[in-house]
Amino acid sequence: MIDEIIMNGVASYKQPVQINDLKKFNLFYGLNGTGKTTLTQYLDKHDEPPEDFSQCSLVMVQPDQPSEILVYNQEFIEENFLVAEQQKGIFSLDKSNTQALKSISDARAAIKILDAQKQPFLDRATKVNEAEDTAKNTLMDAVWEDKKVHERSLVFKDNCMKGFLTPKTAFTDKILGSTPSDAEPDAIPVEFDKLRSELEELCDADVQKKDHHPVLTSNLDTLENSPILKEQIVGSKDSYLSDLIAKLNHSDWVNQGVTVYIDHTDDCPFCKRGMDDDLKQKIKAHIDITYQAKRDELNRLKRTYTENREILQAKLDHYKTDPVLSKNPDVTILVQRLENSLNENAALIEKKSKEASLPVELTPTLVTIQEIDRLVNAENKQIETFNKKIENRAQAIVDIKVKFWQLLRKKFDAEIMAFQQGTTQRQRQIAEAKTGAAGVQQQIDAQNTIILTNQAQTKNVDTAVNRINTRLEGFGLEGFKIQKIETMQEQNAHFYKIAHDEQDDTDNTFKKLSEGEKTLISFLYFIEMCLGVDGADKDGHAGNRIIVIDDPISSLSFNLVFDVAILIKDLFLKPDTEYQQVLILTHHLYFLHELKHGCRVKGEQIRHFRVTKYRHTRIVDLKMEEIKNNYQCYWQVIKDVKERKLSSVMLPNAMRNILEHYFSFIQKRDTFAKVMKDMAANSNDPALRAFDRYVNRASHSDAINLTDTQEIDPEKFIQYFRSVFDKTGFIEHYQEMMDEQVPANTNLSTVPKTGTK
Repeated sequence: MIDEIIMNGVASYKQPVQINDLKKFNLFYGLNGTGKTTLTQYLDKHDEPPEDFSQCSLVMVQPDQPSEILVYNQEFIEENFLVAEQQKGIFSLDKSNTQALKSISDARAAIKILDAQKQPFLDRATKVNEAEDTAKNTLMDAVWEDKKVHERSLVFKDNCMKGFLTPKTAFTDKILGSTPSDAEPDAIPVEFDKLRSELEELCDADVQKKDHHPVLTSNLDTLENSPILKEQIVGSKDSYLSDLIAKLNHSDWVNQGVTVYIDHTDDCPFCKRGMDDDLKQKIKAHIDITYQAKRDELNRLKRTYTENREILQAKLDHYKTDPVLSKNPDVTILVQRLENSLNENAALIEKKSKEASLPVELTPTLVTIQEIDRLVNAENKQIETFNKKIENRAQAIVDIKVKFWQLLRKKFDAEIMAFQQGTTQRQRQIAEAKTGAAGVQQQIDAQNTIILTNQAQTKNVDTAVNRINTRLEGFGLEGFKIQKIETMQEQNAHFYKIAHDEQDDTDNTFKKLSEGEKTLISFLYFIEMCLGVDGADKDGHAGNRIIVIDDPISSLSFNLVFDVAILIKDLFLKPDTEYQQVLILTHHLYFLHELKHGCRVKGEQIRHFRVTKYRHTRIVDLKMEEIKNNYQCYWQVIKDVKERKLSSVMLPNAMRNILEHYFSFIQKRDTFAKVMKDMAANSNDPALRAFDRYVNRASHSDAINLTDTQEIDPEKFIQYFRSVFDKTGFIEHYQEMMDEQVPANTNLSTVPKTGTK
């Protein structure tokens, strides 16, 4: 059974129309051209809808319950009668074979029980599928939040995420399909930053290859371990002052005085007294060749260390300002450590230079330099890799895309593992439920085979022929009949044709019938299709069928409208009908009244819908009190046009019918004619004179009137229409019918309440 229909993007359904909560019985009322037939066309083709209906859909109450939709509309007539010169035979069930009928009845009862046994399996599969959807949605919500973060980076959005930004399923499935990165979870944010920086560089059209960072490789280790630094450098022990200097322990002070001052002054550098040449030579004898050689070596060490230190410092300054190395905490710590060691060593060498007899021990820098070089070399390898990527930029960007999704996969590894484990368990449960349902379905198929086997013993095409011809006679239609073609064109296939009573001619008699006769015989044929099947190998079980009937009274005479309504009520509109669902659509108000009159379907079993069109189709609930007679409906048309619910093309026919009926009913046609004449004659408004023609001719269709209808102003002409009632003295009737406020003291005794049917 159909629960919901959505019509959109076809014909007059320019905006989505949702028909909800359909019942077992559904009646649709709407004027011609409002969209009823388009609805039936979709229902007829819903299994494989044409492109025009691609935006339409329907929802079944029980999707797994078999349903066959049989549709009677103009297309049914064209396909089965206008195009085809013969009709497929309708196989009806011969009720004389009681044993076969009992077997069919028992099989259908068994199917009903089996359907009940099958349903829990289907419900279980549905429940587990819903749990799977919930788990997937939870995962999607989690990764979607991360997606919002990364898409703020345009370089990621335009390169890595393009094609997966929407919907959520696409983004999530891309992550699920990626292998996890081998990066540590704590390093993932840093890795994303690296990828973004690298991608930004690669996407920069002006980017150039990077220069390698200088390494620190140095011979400071040799200088720092020089033995002279630990040696006590003193003067000659053979000088006449050596014993005194040793006793006073002022060797460095004496050495400095001798080497710096003694050759530049006549006074003693220590006591400031006069000093002859002989004393100078004795004092200078303290500084021998060995001492001087060691002092020279020490000075060379100092100079070399200073030069190397300056070279290293320049490299260290580069590291501290480089965008990458400066952000590496390990490099930063090691650089600071090395600078401290170099400064301390330089101070010690300086001290040794001043106090040569003082042993000093420098801080080793070799290990620190090697550690720094290791990190710098690692970065240089990254530069080499980057430079190669510049040479092959396109492939490098592809590689970054892969790493991007691998990092996301790694980030949500725990959530994904939990989801996948749950999915494995749920898929097993679904498979078990489907296996159970399939086992029951095999039993159902076996019962269906029993039904078809027994139906083959009871089906015939004569019953449908006789019923159609009997009903034609009952409707008073003479001169033609439906006739079985005796020669079978194929095995188990029979055909009908429409023939004159006098002869079995070969012409297509259907084309010679009146429109009313065509409607009636095609509808009777459709009824037989609903009662039987068009093939001996088919099971036409009414419980699986949805019946859709679109205006079966088109062009029928008044008395036949009544007969067709009775036939539909007897066959379809009854509470105990076997049919799964019934939908009937009509533009004919009297036919709708007849369907409702004496109809035993009540309350929650039936719904009524009203179909209207103003620019686009609308379908809304129709309350019973809104179903009016024809006269009231013409007034409703005017109100709907005024409220822009209907197109103004409906206006002329409604106005003309109201004016003709009302002033004929109250026997005031002369008054009406005079008022119309006076209004047109006494006005300079050409639109008012056009109104006179409008209500007298515009409802009769011709090309000129159609053009006029498109050009009129509905609001202005409704005002002229109101003026007719005002000037004839019947404004109260207009106000009542248009739901305008009527003065409390108005006498409405002369105002007709209803019109004719």
